[in-house]
Amino acid sequence: MIIPKFFQLLGMLLLLEGLYLGIVKHSMNLEIMCVCLGIAIFYAGRWLERRKG
Repeated sequence: MIIPKFFQLLGMLLLLEGLYLGIVKHSMNLEIMCVCLGIAIFYAGRWLERRKG
């Protein structure tokens, strides 16, 4: 049960990092890439959590 929660936490951290890097480096491509990757990892964690029940 710890791996799905870790994935969710990692996804949230990637979202925050993407938003931060987008503001600081003025890079929309980097921001979108990090946000999309964060969302995908977060939902992978949700899927694993539901699967293990």
